[in-house]
Amino acid sequence: MSVRPTSIRAYNEIKADGTLSFQEQLIFSYIERNPKKTRKQIARALEIDVSSVAARANKLLEKRLITDATKGKCPLSGKTVGLLEVM
Repeated sequence: MSVRPTSIRAYNEIKADGTLSFQEQLIFSYIERNPKKTRKQIARALEIDVSSVAARANKLLEKRLITDATKGKCPLSGKTVGLLEVM
């Protein structure tokens, strides 16, 4: 999956002005390289609490840098959840 130039531009602008925290940058970069992952999968891969990933992902969703519109079954919990990917 390629990242839209507008998403990259928006991410770079937000990152440059200090709006994104370190964890938001880390999570965004992970999602960019590994699309369609659950919050739990990201937390496990990055060794961060799920609650921290969820909070930072919600901020990225608010900024419209990522989406969770695609639904899928989490391989870790078995629940149907939104899969995170760059817009």
